[in-house]
Amino acid sequence: MSRDLDSELDGLDGSGRVRVEREGGAAEIDVERAGPIGARVRRVRVERDQPWDIAERARALEGRLRSLPEKVEAQEIAPELGGAILRTVPGDLRGKGFYEVEVGPRSAEVRRVRLEGSERTEGEFDMTREQLGRLLDELDG
Repeated sequence: MSRDLDSELDGLDGSGRVRVEREGGAAEIDVERAGPIGARVRRVRVERDQPWDIAERARALEGRLRSLPEKVEAQEIAPELGGAILRTVPGDLRGKGFYEVEVGPRSAEVRRVRLEGSERTEGEFDMTREQLGRLLDELDG
């Protein structure tokens, strides 16, 4: 894991957004709380300086995102609309929540979505610092 990520998490007082500069871009993480071992996060986003091919990126992420506890698959790949959406495989759904990954021409973002009736709300998810570092590498790689 990046020392920069560790440093940013250690410097957080309560909840907030941390930003870590990475080769060829940056990562932003919305943190609810961070501890010495991990963090509870609401959103993880990687931004690239150079665009990538949306369809290629979405297909690569299907097999690459191993840091998430649930497998995600592409639900929509529409470069002509500017993005792609990957979600937890229905058989892996745990409770009423799922992971959603949005891929854009220069970004990839992970959120945990909860269903309350027919309403979608963003939820939180826990990751160790090591998992969080790997997730950034997987999104960016």
